[in-house]
Amino acid sequence: MSANISVWRGPGVALLGDDVTKQTPGADPDRSPSPATDEQLLSSARQLQAVRNELDVIRLGLAYGLCSRLRVIQRLQAQIQAQAGSTLAPAAEKGLQRLRGNLHLTRHFLDRLLYLSGLGRRRLVLRPTSVSELASAALSRLAQAEPHRKVESSVEPGIVVLADLSLMTTLLDVLINNAWKHTAKSKPGGISIGATRMQPGTIVYYVRDNGDGIDIDDCDRLFHLHDRVPLTRMDGSGLNLIIARRIIERHEGRIWVDGVKGIGATFYFTLPEHRRPQVSTPAAANPDARVRA
Repeated sequence: MSANISVWRGPGVALLGDDVTKQTPGADPDRSPSPATDEQLLSSARQLQAVRNELDVIRLGLAYGLCSRLRVIQRLQAQIQAQAGSTLAPAAEKGLQRLRGNLHLTRHFLDRLLYLSGLGRRRLVLRPTSVSELASAALSRLAQAEPHRKVESSVEPGIVVLADLSLMTTLLDVLINNAWKHTAKSKPGGISIGATRMQPGTIVYYVRDNGDGIDIDDCDRLFHLHDRVPLTRMDGSGLNLIIARRIIERHEGRIWVDGVKGIGATFYFTLPEHRRPQVSTPAAANPDARVRA
């Protein structure tokens, strides 16, 4: 006869592995345990929320504390540079340059970490949003920043989704910046943004590049911080693609990547079918932009 096992421990609830029939003297082994009452569920929910709030405070405190100390180190580095000037030995100058670079990367990592930690609490404001215009704007910014780069880009017009404008802007910035970075050695680089139907009723949006590519065995690992990929496809902090995954998860969609090493990669994402916009005046889009069905 199998024991009745529950999962959570809290008021009136057991931990996975505890035999419920042994916890209550005289309990009928053939009788299922009574379901938790509404009051017990609410109490457990309040306890869980309290733990989450405490973790948020700890995470934010650590991040802001580290940021303040980074600023102190940056000021000291600047003072040393200003006082020593041209008298610095080449090795010392090189060391200061490395220090500046690592300070910048660390600050970027903390900024991304703070952004990621706030994604779960952010309230989504869904509105018709033009993927086409956001993608074109991201490509334009990159081209202006690096005018020497030769990149052939294409954006399918009229792609409109129902999404949070700010988060969708961040998502496309992450994916397109990633593609731009990894086409640096391609002559010329190629980036395309579009949408397609992979199966009836499902629209899949994509960002494709002809850059470094990725080994097929590592595709799933890119989106998880605890399972880092030793490939150049990872960004400097390892957080940007995790942010992209969380943004899609907040929209109840899916994101994945496919590619071939040395040939290129394609990042795909979906959004729920019930979130297709039914109007033709999207945010950040031309008034005459068509709505993708």
